[in-house]
Formats: sequence, C-alpha cells, structure tokens
Amino acid sequence: MAGQNDGRIPGGPTTPLVIQERESHISSLVFLGQLYDYPEVKLREHGDWRSSWELTVGQKALVEAFGFHHVDAIRIRRHDKDLILSLIERWWPLRNTFQLPVGEITITLADVAQILGLPITGNPIYFDEQLSPSDLIRTYLGVEPPSDLGTNSSVRLTWLRSTFMHVDHIGDTTVSADDSRVLCCTRAYLLSLCGAFLFPDSTGNKVNVRLLPFLEDLGTCTKHAWGAALLAHLYHSMTSFVSIGPGGRTSKNICGCMTLVQFWSYEHFSIGRPVSLHSDDERVFPGGIRWNTDNIDSHHCVYKVVSIYRGLFDTLNADEVQWQPHSVPQSIIDGARAGSIHRYYIIYHGYHVSSS
Repeated sequence: MAGQNDGRIPGGPTTPLVIQERESHISSLVFLGQLYDYPEVKLREHGDWRSSWELTVGQKALVEAFGFHHVDAIRIRRHDKDLILSLIERWWPLRNTFQLPVGEITITLADVAQILGLPITGNPIYFDEQLSPSDLIRTYLGVEPPSDLGTNSSVRLTWLRSTFMHVDHIGDTTVSADDSRVLCCTRAYLLSLCGAFLFPDSTGNKVNVRLLPFLEDLGTCTKHAWGAALLAHLYHSMTSFVSIGPGGRTSKNICGCMTLVQFWSYEHFSIGRPVSLHSDDERVFPGGIRWNTDNIDSHHCVYKVVSIYRGLFDTLNADEVQWQPHSVPQSIIDGARAGSIHRYYIIYHGYHVSSS
C-alpha cells in the first residue's frame, strides 16, 4: 500500500518509484494546471448496436453454449466519461494500480469474473500471425472477405452487422438459414461483441478476425481465459492513455472495456454511484447487470464534471472504500454450483465449493 500523501503529489501516493515516473504521466499536466477536462477524448467502447441485432432462439442458445450469455446480458446506454477518466488518470503503469490518498487498488481477475461473468482461467487468447485473414473469414463466417480488408487483419464492425444481422439474408440476398448459416451469424455476433465491447481498439469500428479460431466451436471457446485477455487489454489501454511521450500526449481516445471500469468503480466507491433497483443483499450474477441502464433509478445523481470527481477522489477516506480482494462473493459461489461460471474461479482463490 502507498503511504499517506504528504503533499508532493496532491491526492496521490508517496511511493518513491511512483513519484519518479510523474514527469511521463498525465497527472503531471493536471497538477500543473494544464489539463482540466477531456472534451476531445472519446471512449471507443459502444454497445447500442446490440439493440438492433435481434438474435433468434437458436442463436441465443449458441451464445449461452459458447459461454458469453452472462456478459451479453450486461447493457449500458450511457457511460459516465468524467467518472471513468478521473479514475483512469490515477492509473500508474509501474504498479498497475490506481493511486489514491488511502493507498492502491486495482481491477483484478476476480472483479472481471464477478462483474462480467467471463472465465478468467484456461488457455490464453493470442493471435497467430501466420493465419490468412481472408481464409479465416471464408472458413468461420462462410462469406468472401470485404473488399477493403487488404492485408489488414481487421474488419469493420459495420460490415459484420450489415452482412450477418439477419440469418436468412446476406446483404440483400435471401439465403437458407440452415445450422451452418446460424453458426456463422452467431460467430459474427460474438466477434462484434469482442470488437465493440470486450476489446475495442482505437478506431472503435474494427475487430481482428484472428479471434475467429477461438470462436470455432463449443469445445474451443469455453476453454479460453476471455476475462484474463480482457483485463490485459484494459491494462494496456489505460497505460497508453496516461503515458506522455517526448512529443507530449499520444492517446486522445481510450480503448478497452470502459463498462468494466465504470461498474467496478460503482462496486468499490460511492462516488457517482447510481441507485440500483437491486437491493445490496440481493444475489445478482453477473454483478454488472445490477448497473444496467434499465435497472438504474432515473433520478440518480451523476456529477458529470471531471474536476468534481477529482476532488472527491482526492479526499477519499479509507472507510469509503469497499474492498475485500480475497473474499468470494456469494453470487460467484452460487454460479459455480449451478455450473454457470468457471469453477476454476473458486480454485484460483483457494476455496472449495461443495455441490450441495
């Protein structure tokens, strides 16, 4: 834990190694009064597209069988960008933690499992650069690649939606909605989910097709640590955002799953937290559905100003932080017993869950 702040970094830690990095960190601009807000910054994650992509009953069953039904149930219509950025500007890459006046805290694998319901153990997600993007599209999506693919391994999310949103159409052409077609369209939906929600890149409109082999079938998809990959991508994205190079700030957009950051903040701090329609003692899994837009009181208070959020984080007290990193939420235990979450989550923490 970082020591109590002594004024050298307002609202920050006294850890010597952290202080040495300050010159190359975005917080130095804040403390010098050169950065008050982030009007030009765009969050590249977006989820509105799912409301117009209506899945068939068969596709919904496939999404569940592939293990994405929990995270697919999490919806957010509006991000609190000021809350998110006022928290991320406290991210210190050297320690992979948020630096607060009361100490350090970070988003853990346990948080990913509890909030998003993604598996956090299993085989790694990695890209095989030897695979041909065009061949991957033909093999796993059953269509010819888009004309603008070129040598790039990414496709536009808009192309995926226009091509696969309806299982009985390819563009303006009516096709047979057989099992193969349904599977290809479901893979396209999950690939869009990866590009728009789980692993959004700097464009906000592309996704790497080298993810497709991991969506091949049930035996392949459920054996991979999607949650661990998401967290690594998020860490990298936050590090890129807060880092200042020789030429100044290099990142004006922020990638990664910002819904996780926002909902994680709600779980651990009262700052900007809306009123959930779920009671605190109600067992909800995944935890993210507690904060779904449709489940939030429309009269909740959100500050909407970065400077106000900064001041609240600067004066945060230890008793205002809800943090039990080594406890297993009851919802996780219930999910493991029901088989709806990877049992290795429990094993990872050294707990045993009986089948009774």
